[in-house]
Amino acid sequence: MKGFEADHPEIKVKFRAVYDSYEDGTNTVLRESLSGNLPDVTMQGLNRQANLVEKGIAQSLEPFIAKEAQFEKDGYHEAMLSLGTFDNQVYGLPFSVSLPVGYYNMDLMKKANINKMPETWEEVVGACRSLRQAGVKNPVFWGWNITGNWFIQSMLWSQDMPIIQDKKLNIDNPQGLTALKTIRSIFRDCEMKNLSWKDALASFSAGEIAMMYWSTSALGAIERAKGDFVLKTHEFPGIKTAPLGLPAGGNSAMMVSQSKDPERREAAWTFIKYITSGQVRALRQWHKPRATCHPTKLRMKSF
Repeated sequence: MKGFEADHPEIKVKFRAVYDSYEDGTNTVLRESLSGNLPDVTMQGLNRQANLVEKGIAQSLEPFIAKEAQFEKDGYHEAMLSLGTFDNQVYGLPFSVSLPVGYYNMDLMKKANINKMPETWEEVVGACRSLRQAGVKNPVFWGWNITGNWFIQSMLWSQDMPIIQDKKLNIDNPQGLTALKTIRSIFRDCEMKNLSWKDALASFSAGEIAMMYWSTSALGAIERAKGDFVLKTHEFPGIKTAPLGLPAGGNSAMMVSQSKDPERREAAWTFIKYITSGQVRALRQWHKPRATCHPTKLRMKSF
């Protein structure tokens, strides 16, 4: 924000109250669309964008993009824009994008004589057995409760299979059965404890969990909170082989302004472009804001 205010002193920023989660963020915007109290900019989970597009709340960014001479060279390449594209129109610019990853407490891993990071879920289950034999009571946490059933999607995408196909849940197939059997094996064979994600992150940071599978977005927080043990990250395991694909998580900036004032809308676009720019991506820590804009006032909400 200091950088934005320095570069754009003509635009003022005001934060609204925070969202509790991606789901709460979408519900809040849906309610505000009925009450006529929408912000100008909102950050929404990548898997929540379609709701706002389909209801006509999110607005296409194409008119603004068309005026940008160096948009692709500024880092907004096709792969990035595809995350917020619907019906060939860009509605969201990715703000924070993450992938599933493995976090390892190497002190506990070495206690069980494990020096090689698991590459498959079979190897994860085998590592669980060794860790339990070495006295580790909770060898693994696999993020089953992450928003949007993200990790169930990861098991399907690992087999190059989308979780939604032809607008239907796509799990009634051999890949879906394999995904569910693999998840069951992690739960039962590893005797994984039923923890909330916040409790799991705290337990891992305290040095109690040997292997944790979560989002890359948590790395900074874990590094700051962890106890005195060696932390390593490694690629997300696959089913029998390395994953053929993984789901992208995170959120994007969307314009939902109800203002007819072109200067206010331009201010909103200036803010969206700034917070998703390469220079800001290199500096910021993980957070998820939403905003209301004026040519002289820009209100933003983070959650």
